[in-house]
Amino acid sequence: MRSTGATASFAPKRQRGVVLIVALILLLVLTMIGVGVTQSTSLEERMAGNNRDKDLAFQAGEAGLRQGEDGLLQAIYTNFNNSGGLYQFDPNVAPIWTTINWSDPNQTLAYQGTPLVIDINTGKPLAQQPVLIVEQMPPVPAPGQNLGTTEYGDTPTIQLFRITSLGTGGDANSQAMLQSVYQP
Repeated sequence: MRSTGATASFAPKRQRGVVLIVALILLLVLTMIGVGVTQSTSLEERMAGNNRDKDLAFQAGEAGLRQGEDGLLQAIYTNFNNSGGLYQFDPNVAPIWTTINWSDPNQTLAYQGTPLVIDINTGKPLAQQPVLIVEQMPPVPAPGQNLGTTEYGDTPTIQLFRITSLGTGGDANSQAMLQSVYQP
């Protein structure tokens, strides 16, 4: 074998840190993706909580409507003197539900049923129990009757009531106002 006099050198070449830079960039991209996913999950959780509060407010409003219907059916609500949640309909003024103070117990009827709760496991109540008002509407002709009087006497009429209920969900900002027209 011939020797050239030069020895072979296996010393590592000078590294330039390219792999380190690529790894740091990939790590930064993965971090940004992780932060984005976390923020998206937080937003979705808040949206689900708000939707739950909205549903609770709606259900509380429904409970208020049921109480109004029961009060009319059992003749508990009879004195429609424009106070205490019992009103006479007046076509010449703004709708009563837009003018009253819903937090004033002298202007509304408080929910009288079993307190509504958010969580049946902890018994945590709603932010506020439902409140309602009942309006006695003008009598209307019974179905199948004409709108005026007949030669045989007055036209039979029926009495309708408009019930408006304000339900509140898990926090005071989630509210639902519902109305029904009821004939006992």
